[in-house]
Amino acid sequence: MQATSSSVFGRTRNEMRARIKNTLQDYPGIADHESLMRQKAKAGADKLRVTETEYWANLKKMKEQASAKWKFPEDSYKDRRPVRDEIMEKADKANKVMSETASSYKAWVSDMGKKTRGSTRCKCERKAAATQDFCRQEARGGLGAL
Repeated sequence: MQATSSSVFGRTRNEMRARIKNTLQDYPGIADHESLMRQKAKAGADKLRVTETEYWANLKKMKEQASAKWKFPEDSYKDRRPVRDEIMEKADKANKVMSETASSYKAWVSDMGKKTRGSTRCKCERKAAATQDFCRQEARGGLGAL
């Protein structure tokens, strides 16, 4: 059978109305709405109170039985020297190397100064000797007229 707008599950609207009215006639209805609401609110509050009590009891039990499952890892710096000491040691080594380099550089500079002074002195002596020879030849008239 096809369902049309006037029938629901094979019944017409009039049949449905009659059935609902029949059922409602047996239902006396609510005489005191406020007391019914208070009764339902009390039942709901009681249910919440029981649930809350169970929750707190379960939480207390869980806290009492709880044990740490996670541990901190071993300290990786346990047997090592402090970082400050390592830094200071490296700084001292670097200062020592730099002072050795500085002293060798100063020695090289002074050595180069001596060599330069020596070669400059030789050049000056040769120049002075050449100048004296020139002056002697000039005094003898050995160069002649140009």
